[in-house]
Amino acid sequence: MISRIKILLNMYRTTFHKRDKSLWIFGAWLGSKFADNSKYLFLKAINEGINAVWITKNLDVYRELKGKNLPVEMHNSEKGIELQKKAGCAIYCVGPYDFDEQYLGGCIMIYLDHGIAMKKIFYDDTVTNKQPVLLRKIKDKILRGPCFHKNYKVSTSSKLTPIYERAYGIKHSHIIESGNPRNDIFFTDEFKEESDFSFLSNKKIISYLPTHRREGNICIDINSILDLESINKICEANNYLFVVKKHFYHKYEKTNLSKYNNIVDITQKEIDTQELLKHTDVLITDYSSVYIDYLLLDRPIVFYNYDIDDYKMNDREMYFDYDTVTPGPKVQKKDEFTRIINELCMGTGDRYAQERLKCVELFFDGKKQVCAKELIETIKGL
Repeated sequence: MISRIKILLNMYRTTFHKRDKSLWIFGAWLGSKFADNSKYLFLKAINEGINAVWITKNLDVYRELKGKNLPVEMHNSEKGIELQKKAGCAIYCVGPYDFDEQYLGGCIMIYLDHGIAMKKIFYDDTVTNKQPVLLRKIKDKILRGPCFHKNYKVSTSSKLTPIYERAYGIKHSHIIESGNPRNDIFFTDEFKEESDFSFLSNKKIISYLPTHRREGNICIDINSILDLESINKICEANNYLFVVKKHFYHKYEKTNLSKYNNIVDITQKEIDTQELLKHTDVLITDYSSVYIDYLLLDRPIVFYNYDIDDYKMNDREMYFDYDTVTPGPKVQKKDEFTRIINELCMGTGDRYAQERLKCVELFFDGKKQVCAKELIETIKGL
């Protein structure tokens, strides 16, 4: 309680600091990663001559960026604290705690997000947060409102904007309609690929990217939900590699797949998700919005929703009818999943091209193009 009061007081104090609108700070994933929309907009901002600095809580990230001669500071260093107190703009993808939020009072906050609204979020989410919505709004108004009144949220589609207005209680004028900067990698060679993909061994790729279960509190047991023996045989016969990458919240779960030549779990490897998607020939997911980015590549998607009833009841409700916005086969049984994988590996299973186009219209207003430069110009004008 004392610690929270101290943070709150510091937040209020920093609202009176003179902020430098030309100084932009960036952060991601609770300060632990150099990744996601924040990473790609940061790199573009550097290329555009913006005075941009990455703020991290992870010493390995600090050393990585220092080694690349990129501007970076630890969140609790003297220099890092000074920059957070001074920055005119803070750009993030998970929450204000991507930084040290106590120093951000009065700063322009740009929420890029790390997903696209398919599952219900924030005030709309009454499954994972049982507190009355009105009480939550009052608490947020008291604890953050006076400090973070310059909040902006990026929306990838005019059709999603009303959802974000309601879910975050944000004014329409504070919604920035733009693409996801991380998806620029699909359309330009400006960003150098840095992940180590030597494990791919020139094979075609099936990537399985399930979303988290109850913020990582329920284990995703790959051995029990998949027929790995059959999948491995299919992949061997067709020169495919089956790649498993669980959600960040499951990063400490270990799966022993050593007996399978064509199945690998890269959850604990430092592999950029967008770079992986760019290499992926077939995507397998469930309720993760990762497939929405992948739509822009117009490649086959399979939705393995083996626990859909439990998920809706205990994890998240959906904004859209699940079957309508998931352009690919929906599979709940292991044997059916294996059959679908076999068809796709043999090139006979993709019948959803038109449905994918409809979803691109819904989630991106039909646009397949770079967006980071335009977004930077918009932020400059705030």
